[in-house]
Amino acid sequence: MLYEVLLKMAVVMAPFTPFFAEYLYQRLRKHLPAFSSANAPPDAIGKADSVHYVMLPTIDDTKMDDKIVVGMQLLQQTVELGRRAREAAGISMKTPVKEVVVVCSATNALSALQGDLEVYVLKELNAWGVSLTNDVDTWCSVSALPNLPVLANRLGERTRAATDVIKGLSPGVLRKYTKTNDIFIDIEGETINLVAGDLIVKSTFAGDEAQYTAITTPDGALTVAICTVQDDPLRRQGITRDLCNRVNKLRKKARLNISDEVDVFFADLNENELPPKKKNFISTIEALAHNKLLLDKANIVPMPLANCHWQIIISYQRNALWCKFSESRPCCTSFLSPQQGKDSTRIQGEIKAS
Repeated sequence: MLYEVLLKMAVVMAPFTPFFAEYLYQRLRKHLPAFSSANAPPDAIGKADSVHYVMLPTIDDTKMDDKIVVGMQLLQQTVELGRRAREAAGISMKTPVKEVVVVCSATNALSALQGDLEVYVLKELNAWGVSLTNDVDTWCSVSALPNLPVLANRLGERTRAATDVIKGLSPGVLRKYTKTNDIFIDIEGETINLVAGDLIVKSTFAGDEAQYTAITTPDGALTVAICTVQDDPLRRQGITRDLCNRVNKLRKKARLNISDEVDVFFADLNENELPPKKKNFISTIEALAHNKLLLDKANIVPMPLANCHWQIIISYQRNALWCKFSESRPCCTSFLSPQQGKDSTRIQGEIKAS
């Protein structure tokens, strides 16, 4: 299996990485029967003298796993809608959300997304949890209006009566129409067949808008809602992620190598200096204490700012970010970074290369 993957990847990569693909091909082709066969076509894999003489492989539908294909399609749609929901709610991708709710009427697609693919949803949307449900009636409401330019030509004076009937159609009937594009309605004792293009169906989020922001596909088949409630654990993790991000930017600004060992120093502004609206202040010390796993992953060990006493020679300021660097290593940098949103207080820290 690995051999087959390497061989086909060499052929596919040939237009983009010609030399590396050729290197792989020349070492793999010797193990193919066509390599020593006198009857093999000159452009056959193994017989061809170069990978660039081989035609690109064609897809083999018999080897496709429909469940994986359906799951990946749903995953892509979920991530796209989830990011749009984040943008609509004004929540940055750096800030974690507590839950992502995926509402899909296709049970087979949901089952394909369960398991390994759920991890990608959590990672791509920076969420703590994901809920999958096919209970569309609970989470979404469906309504419809007649497509007047189309129906008016067919129904004439009965268009007004048809409009009243269409507005009263049940969600089940409308969902059937979105799937089959074919339903029947009764207008003044006459049965009318509605087909594709006769109705404009709209699906809207029916959940608690105070806690969720949702985006729905135009056909209403998929709705992705993100929980917008930001409690203290989420805010703590957001502060920690922001600190890690800013430390990495400081390293880049200081032109430190990945192998350079650094110490990070920080200090909060005095909580008494905060305006009244920011009295729900979460200190950096508190945030870091609850997110040691993130710090370990980023290889950052923050320490009190009072322990840093190096000379500063370089500084720059952008928005609320302030950095200063010493003339030679060991060096010290200090920065101010915002916490808990656009109007939050700032933290001051320093980074020292040993």
